[in-house]
Amino acid sequence: MEIFGTIFAGLGLFFIGVKLISSNLKAMSGGAFRRLIARVTQHPVSASVVGTLGGALTQSTNAMTFIVISMVTSGMVALRKAVPIVIWANLGTSALVLLATLDMHVMILFLLGITGLGFYFDLDKSSRYRYLLGALLGIGMLFYGLDLIKAGAAPLQALPFVRDLLSIASQSFLLAFVIGVLVTLVVQSSATVSVIAVTLISVGLLNLDQSVMIVFGASLGSGLSVLLLGSNLNGTGRQLALFQVLLKLVGLIILVPLFLIETWTHQPLLLAALQSQAPSIDTQVALIYLLLQLVSCIAMSLLSGPALHLAQRLSPASPEEALSSPRYLYAQAIDEAESALALVHCEQKRLLKRLPLLLDAIREDDDRTGDQETESVDHEALYRASGVVASSIDSFLTELTERTSAHSGLEGIVNLQSRNSLLSNLQDSCMELVESLRQPAQAAGAERIRNNIAEGLHALLDTLASAFESGDPGDLDLVLQLSSDRSAVMERIRADLLGKEADLSLAEKQQFLDATSLVERITWLVRRYLKLAQRR
Repeated sequence: MEIFGTIFAGLGLFFIGVKLISSNLKAMSGGAFRRLIARVTQHPVSASVVGTLGGALTQSTNAMTFIVISMVTSGMVALRKAVPIVIWANLGTSALVLLATLDMHVMILFLLGITGLGFYFDLDKSSRYRYLLGALLGIGMLFYGLDLIKAGAAPLQALPFVRDLLSIASQSFLLAFVIGVLVTLVVQSSATVSVIAVTLISVGLLNLDQSVMIVFGASLGSGLSVLLLGSNLNGTGRQLALFQVLLKLVGLIILVPLFLIETWTHQPLLLAALQSQAPSIDTQVALIYLLLQLVSCIAMSLLSGPALHLAQRLSPASPEEALSSPRYLYAQAIDEAESALALVHCEQKRLLKRLPLLLDAIREDDDRTGDQETESVDHEALYRASGVVASSIDSFLTELTERTSAHSGLEGIVNLQSRNSLLSNLQDSCMELVESLRQPAQAAGAERIRNNIAEGLHALLDTLASAFESGDPGDLDLVLQLSSDRSAVMERIRADLLGKEADLSLAEKQQFLDATSLVERITWLVRRYLKLAQRR
């Protein structure tokens, strides 16, 4: 029982270490790493280097793929320029597998001791050292967990039932391959599964053929896990997920036949070459993992055009995706503050034009037919897309703040940040109103009240968008007058709902009372936005 307890504890420490390394390194390099990616993707070689480093840092092709997906879908990086990052991140994950073949016991003890001293002196409370300390703790726990697995697993090879089980498993390459796929789908990392295989082979619990097939299965499992995690994606996001699966398949199509031919015919091919270079069996498995990633990366770099075309055919871009991409913002605009602020203003005008369209779901007269960008998208998709654009604007302004030192420039940034927050609140409030008034009406007067609320608010928001489109101060003043305090008007409507409209049910009266509160909130937000805009 102690043997299994030691192995189980080792696995626990190992997985905790993987989690700590990934989360802390991503936190250390999150914003800076994304900005770096946006710059280096201008050249495929530098993009490949960043992809390799990113894979080594996160030790997860899944993490890197979804980081890149978020950047592509937000418009920060073009799809084709991001492809080398996705490809070469796979090679970066080999670092952990190669390190697992080394005897690092003494180093691990010192690392854990140093990390413990850091926590004792409260370095974990410092914003400067917190994530570094967490990453070092993760590294120490990961390798200490591997040591425990080795110590616990070593006696197992002498047990008769273990030898019988491994003997059965060694007769089926398919079984070892499937185990690699399934375990990777659970732990979400082919590098993690390969490290465990390296550890088990070093104590004699797996033979070379089994370990190689587990590594192959883990590679396919990694691609499938990206596809499963991205099952809710569409368009470009799903294209990158499909591209990652194709990358894994290409490497397997090349290496698996070589391995099987060598095993069945005893012709020296893949394993023979590795055995001549690395006498240690666990190092051979690590090199198999490295070779698989390298072959996949090189082959996919050559085939990236056709593979991307196939992914685009399988998952074409959706109208919502186009609406989610900023039209005016781009990475290089950060270098010129005045131009960047003008671009943000244009992007916000684009969002203002969408506000009245959110109300079309509760209006009788849907007059959106002339708007080519939004005519094929429903109000829910438009709301989601507008939220993504608002988030992109916020990220853009945050980065611009870090680059700007002039007082006047900072004032303009803060103004646009406040307006962007108000825009997000306007989007949320309009959507809340739509959801409230979409409830089916029972009473005869309910439809009339709903139309009056929807049309009145639509007119206000449409006038707001038109005023900013024209830029005429007189138009802005008109909207300011239209959005003056409507508390008295809302109170009269509430009095009518509670008195004259006696045919309304209690639920309908409550529904319209809530709607009047939302109208007041939206009107206040419009007025606040206008006043901020006039300070420009």
